[in-house]
Amino acid sequence: MSRSLFSLGVHLYQPPTQLKHVRDEIYRVCYEPMVAYMERYPCIKLSMNLSLSLGEHLPQEYLERLKALYKKGQLEMVNTIAFHPLAPITPRELLVKQIRMNEDFYRKHIIDNDPLPGIFPPEMAFKQSLAKLFSDLGYKWCVADDKIFVHQRSNMEDHLRAPSTWIPEAYGVGVLLRSRERSVELAFKDVFNGRRYARELIIGQKEWREKLHHDGASYLYLYLDGETFDHHRPGLLEHFLRPFCDEISESSEADLVPLNAIYEGFEKKRSCIPHSSWSSGVGEPAFHLWDHPTNEFHQPWNEFIRIAYAMAPSPLSEVLEDLFNRNFYSCSPWQYSMGHKDVARWCLPGFQRIADYYPPSWEKSRLQELINIMYSLTA
Repeated sequence: MSRSLFSLGVHLYQPPTQLKHVRDEIYRVCYEPMVAYMERYPCIKLSMNLSLSLGEHLPQEYLERLKALYKKGQLEMVNTIAFHPLAPITPRELLVKQIRMNEDFYRKHIIDNDPLPGIFPPEMAFKQSLAKLFSDLGYKWCVADDKIFVHQRSNMEDHLRAPSTWIPEAYGVGVLLRSRERSVELAFKDVFNGRRYARELIIGQKEWREKLHHDGASYLYLYLDGETFDHHRPGLLEHFLRPFCDEISESSEADLVPLNAIYEGFEKKRSCIPHSSWSSGVGEPAFHLWDHPTNEFHQPWNEFIRIAYAMAPSPLSEVLEDLFNRNFYSCSPWQYSMGHKDVARWCLPGFQRIADYYPPSWEKSRLQELINIMYSLTA
């Protein structure tokens, strides 16, 4: 049947070092109203990943409301990595533990023993070896960004570049590629007429299928920071989210579905999927906002992490593992890339505690040198 399937995903996260008053304000203007809108308007259906680093600070009453929406089928939960490390540069052992920690949090508060088939890597930072890890842990699909994948197929006609009737696959894991173009429109452009925007997407998908001579279904999904709604962009809940979902629910040509329905509904094809993130640009290092070879902060930040991991005893002590979890989150180098040096240094007291944990050695001295360099860069 010729039909458009759409999905809308939101990423809810705050770093472990976030200031309480900032986190509380985002809860007041964004997280709580988003759930209230879903409760008031059953047409709103979202896919959501919620990091433990935020979830452990949310009111129990809020988690119970998420669970109620989940049980009604309005909310799909997508797992993520508990404290938001950049997965491609994080040791497998720590990724496995943080993935399981986040899953345990979901099971305790939201999904009980239901299947959890999908996972969102922080920053949508993807490389093919992560698909192997996700497969080993039992995941069927993961989220990634489409820009670099589409670019590597630039020798093809436009309508053949982005998969809309099939799903790329690596190591048996479906890699669901979000539309960066459409997601960025929600984040930055005039989309405050949600009904009109939904109609544009429905028409666009119909035209796409016609170019493909495809008489079956096609899909497109958007995924963005949850904080976009009414924190970064006041009015987006009322003027975009509700009318957008209304329009699709009333359409005879489209459905708003969870990401797992897209995964289950389309053919999978083994593909070469390039390293990428939500921000990767053509001709740039894949993770340029976190690990750029010419960035004066990225280099000591990443060297510190590599040395700290290399020196870690096996098995890790609970103290050291918790320090790694709560300080090696991806925001610090990104904040420096954005010019927010005062925020980039929030991780450094934790880095100091890690350095202090180790016995005297050349490596410990180097860790201290790197901390001093990062403090001087962020002064």
